[in-house]
Amino acid sequence: MEALYCASPVYFPDDLCKFGGFSEPFVPVWLVPITKLEAHYVGTNGWNSFEELLARVDPNLLDLRRRSLIESDA
Repeated sequence: MEALYCASPVYFPDDLCKFGGFSEPFVPVWLVPITKLEAHYVGTNGWNSFEELLARVDPNLLDLRRRSLIESDA
């Protein structure tokens, strides 16, 4: 893993994100470790495309040894 991708937390119930007493909206951010190829993909194709890929493949994002979702050009 080489970079961090900021995403909405999807593994937690919606109730977790409801906090009272804040004057501004509170948005928790999940820092997802991603590979160099995935970071390049986000930079080239945008975060929307990467999130669609995440939804399609549904990888275990908690596994720090998972394989990249992007195939190498080599």
